[in-house]
Amino acid sequence: MSPLGHTAVNYVADPVSKGFPRATPAQIVQWLTCVGFPDAYSEVYISSGVFPVTLDNLHILTRLSTIAFPIKNAALHYGTDHIIDISPCYNAKIYSYYSRAYSGSGKINEALEPRETPEHLSFVHMVLFVQPIDGPNETYLVDVECGGNGPSRPILLSCDPHNVVVGVSPTENHRLTRGSRAESSPDSGPEETEWRLEVLREKGLGSKWKIVYSFLEDDRLHGYELWSNFRLSVDEARALGLVCERRCYYPAYRKSLRDDQDRNNGGGTEKYLEGTVRHKRSLSRIWKIYEEGPLL
Repeated sequence: MSPLGHTAVNYVADPVSKGFPRATPAQIVQWLTCVGFPDAYSEVYISSGVFPVTLDNLHILTRLSTIAFPIKNAALHYGTDHIIDISPCYNAKIYSYYSRAYSGSGKINEALEPRETPEHLSFVHMVLFVQPIDGPNETYLVDVECGGNGPSRPILLSCDPHNVVVGVSPTENHRLTRGSRAESSPDSGPEETEWRLEVLREKGLGSKWKIVYSFLEDDRLHGYELWSNFRLSVDEARALGLVCERRCYYPAYRKSLRDDQDRNNGGGTEKYLEGTVRHKRSLSRIWKIYEEGPLL
């Protein structure tokens, strides 16, 4: 049973007790320094539990993290042990700041175009559910690991058609929808069983929403994350694929992003919303190189 249940936006999440390794105050201070958080905090300050737990800070931490750490799997190919340590990940830091947070599982849609039938992978993608505001108990979806199509900021866990947030540029938007699984039996009824993150890239009048991934509210335990990294694959493309992505700020779209922050989240932080994020994603395989987005 999901900790958020079917009334996700009104549920009071339990404190973290999900088995994920929590970051130490020293690790948190090091992480804040690494990502360039605007204010300095000591270990004593962090351990006292008085770090400003706000929606605004959640926005800042999400954006800074996506910029500071590239998404790449080179260590799996070129490292000596072919292992990536997931313990210092963004999720552990958020757990340490926001006690009302837990993780869920998503399945990436590999179809490239909106008109194509979705081709989902298994539930191995991790997302976060965070309640950063005391009182209203509103839940936000947070994801810094999806790559080029993923959200660049938290998005309210709601399928309201007006719940749309701007992505990495004014022409990119994200929303959430709900629906039954495509593989469900026709006799299973119209129950809405899974969420979908969708992206719209405005390239003209014919632009359509595309499913980035589907996800569930079921709790994703640390053991699931560990075991999902062990797999036997006979797909040569996946086994030999090399992914490398880096994001950075550009001075364009400053006003657009700040206005969007004001409209959707009750205030913006101009210092860290001064530009948009542009990205380059390269997926190198034996027979082709695929690039998405403008070059850095």
